[in-house]
Amino acid sequence: IKNNREYRGVILRINSPGGSVLASDRIYSAIKRLKSSGKKVYTSMGAIATSGGYYVAANSDQIFANYTSITGSIGVLSSLTSFSTLGDELGISNTHLKTGKYIGMYSALTPLNHDEETMIRQYQDRFYQAFVQKVRSNRYLNNKEAYIVAQGQILSGDQAKRFKLIDQVGGVY
Repeated sequence: IKNNREYRGVILRINSPGGSVLASDRIYSAIKRLKSSGKKVYTSMGAIATSGGYYVAANSDQIFANYTSITGSIGVLSSLTSFSTLGDELGISNTHLKTGKYIGMYSALTPLNHDEETMIRQYQDRFYQAFVQKVRSNRYLNNKEAYIVAQGQILSGDQAKRFKLIDQVGGVY
């Protein structure tokens, strides 16, 4: 599409609650490449375009959402499960042979220690700040406006319009 002169732009339909930072950032970058080739990118939000779904949309020339579309959820979540207490209660032992201090830190069989939790929080905050900056610059918000909508809350299409996260309330047509 980027190199084909027959296409003047792309309508991107997003119906996603989000996902990995990596996947969202790769799609965001692809949209950036399309735009740099002179193509317009319009996003139409389906029932849901939150978190990574909104991250992708933020780079569009125009964003449309239905009145009832769920959007926002600007933030970064790290979810780790620990079965260590259950293992202790069941008498299950666990041995780790590691080649580095932090190898195995995502194991569900051992709880995070303070250093590991701090490291994950720093990593998470780095991507959160980058996400907020992308929203801020692409949606022409000041810092205060950006951080007001970047607390993980979800918004309807009309609320998103009031907070300048979308351009118009409307569907794909």
